Amino acid sequence: MNLSRNPTLFVAVPLGNSHSPICARPAGIAVGGTQSATLDLVPHGLSEGACVTALCEDRSGIRTFALTCGHAFLGVAPAVLQRVDLINANQQMISQGRADKWEPASIGRTAGFDAALVELAPQTARTLALAYPYLRPAGVASNATLANGASLTVQTSRGPIQAVLVGPRSDFNVQAGSGGTYTLRTVMTYRAAEATRPGDSGAAIWDDRGHLIGIHCGGIDNDPAGLSNAFFCAIDPVLEAFGVSVMVDAGANMPRWAPNAPLPVSTPPSAAQDQELELVAKTIWGEAGELGEAAMNAVAAVIRNRKDYGKWMGKSYLEVCLRPFQFRCWDESSPNIHRMRRPAPEDSTLNQAREIARRAMGSGIVPDPTNGATRYHPDGIAPLWAKGRQASADRIAGLNFYRAD
Repeated sequence: MNLSRNPTLFVAVPLGNSHSPICARPAGIAVGGTQSATLDLVPHGLSEGACVTALCEDRSGIRTFALTCGHAFLGVAPAVLQRVDLINANQQMISQGRADKWEPASIGRTAGFDAALVELAPQTARTLALAYPYLRPAGVASNATLANGASLTVQTSRGPIQAVLVGPRSDFNVQAGSGGTYTLRTVMTYRAAEATRPGDSGAAIWDDRGHLIGIHCGGIDNDPAGLSNAFFCAIDPVLEAFGVSVMVDAGANMPRWAPNAPLPVSTPPSAAQDQELELVAKTIWGEAGELGEAAMNAVAAVIRNRKDYGKWMGKSYLEVCLRPFQFRCWDESSPNIHRMRRPAPEDSTLNQAREIARRAMGSGIVPDPTNGATRYHPDGIAPLWAKGRQASADRIAGLNFYRAD
C-alpha cells in the first residue's frame, strides 16, 4: 500500500530525564481477557517502559530473555539498563533483568526494526511461561505469508484486540515523544478495531492461528489513505539478528477469527485481581492438591503469611508465588510440572483450590492451621534452613511448618 506521504507517528522515546507519558501504563486499567494480565519492562527508577512481547532463549538454550520494543530504552543511561524491573498489572515488581540488545540504538539513525531483549534468570523465565500463557504463542510465523486484509490479534494490556493487516512500508520515519526522529527500514501497518494506546508498545501481534508475527511499535495519526492506525515490526528479522528463539506452546488453544471479518469492539477485560487469584489457586493446587483439603488450606495460609510478612518473600501474591525456588510446583524439576502446564478445566480439586485461594486472599484462613508459618517442607526432606528450628504447628498431611525468623 503506497501512501502519498509519511504519516505522523506517536512513539514514546525517553531521553535523559525527559520522559513522555506515552509508554506509561494508563492508571486504573483492569487487565484480563484471554491473556489474563500483562507484564511491563521498566528501567529501574523510571515510570515508563513497554509490554513483554514473548519469552525467548538463545541458541544454546542457556540464556533466557523477555522480548519487547526497543524504543523504550532509547536515551536511558547504561547503568539504569542494568536493572530493568519486571512489573505486573498491579504495578508491583516481581523480578529484575538486564537490557542486553536493542534497536534503534539512538535518535537520528536508521534501524532494521524496533525491538529489545532483557535478560532474565532462566528459572524466572520458566516460571513466567507457566504463569502467563500469553507469553507463549502457538508458534512463530513470517508476515510474508500474510496477505493484506489478513486477520491479526494485538495482545494489549486491556486484552486481545482484533485487527487487519494493511501492508508494508519502507523507510518509515518515526517521531519520538521528545521530538527527535529515527527511521525504520520496513514496518507493517495495520488497522486495529480500536486505537492503540500509550502503554501498548511491545504488545505481541498474532496471526489467526495464534502465531507470533510481530511487535507493536506505535500508533499512526492522520494516515492520508485512512487505512492504518498502527504499525508493527516483523518478528523474523528480530529473532535472526538477536540469535534467539521464542518459547512457544504448540498445543495452545488460541482464538481464531475469519479473514476480513468485521472488526468488533473489544470485550471488557477481567479485573487484574483475577490473575492473582488464579495464580494463588494453582500454587495451592500444585503444592498440595494431592494431599487433601487440610494441606491446601495450610499452603494457602503460608502464602497469605508470606505476603503479610513481605521483605524478601514478596509484597504481593504474585511476588510470593513467582519467587524462584520457593514453591516447587513451578519448578521445571517438579513432578507436577506437566499437570501445572495443562490443568483440566473442570478439575474439582483445582476448583476447590480456587475457593480456598479466594478465602485466603480475603479474610484469610481462620484459624490459621500453621500458626503463622511462612515456610514448610514435606516429610523425607530436611532442608538446611529447617535445622534447629521449632515447628510452628502440628504436621499436616506430611508437611512441616515453620515461622519466619
